[in-house]
Amino acid sequence: LGLWVSYGIIKKHDGSIKVESSPGSGTVFTIQLPILSKKGAANE
Repeated sequence: LGLWVSYGIIKKHDGSIKVESSPGSGTVFTIQLPILSKKGAANE
């Protein structure tokens, strides 16, 4: 997936994405998504 597509999916699920980059070391992407209970998911 491209970054833009990934960002769209994350935002649609009320999540967030954080990017940290260090020259010569690489880049770290941290994705956080909310956890829904089975009860909460069934009500949507």
